[in-house]
Amino acid sequence: MRLLLVDDSEFVLAAVTRDATARGWTVSTSASAAEARTLGARAFDAAVLDLEIGDESGIDLATHLRNENPGLKIAFLTGTTDDALRRRAEAVALVFDKTSGMGEVSRWLDTAREQR
Repeated sequence: MRLLLVDDSEFVLAAVTRDATARGWTVSTSASAAEARTLGARAFDAAVLDLEIGDESGIDLATHLRNENPGLKIAFLTGTTDDALRRRAEAVALVFDKTSGMGEVSRWLDTAREQR
């Protein structure tokens, strides 16, 4: 199972990669949406995206990835306190908090792997 992980935080990239790898995922990381777009969504089974990547909205990236791979499972990981942005993201995919949602991301990864 292949996971695309996009976040501009090296700490988050390292932590989620470590956890996902231990759960049997092969992880490709990107620190920017622009770089993630070059990787090709069809190569992945799931994606965990930062909601505010820096160079682009995670929502925009999710839309692009789903256009390439409609079956791609996507979740957002965020530290945002912007409720309007969060509601927009929740209309697209599950949203997990960086501060408290890492266990939830782990469970989501397990579920996504089982559903393949």
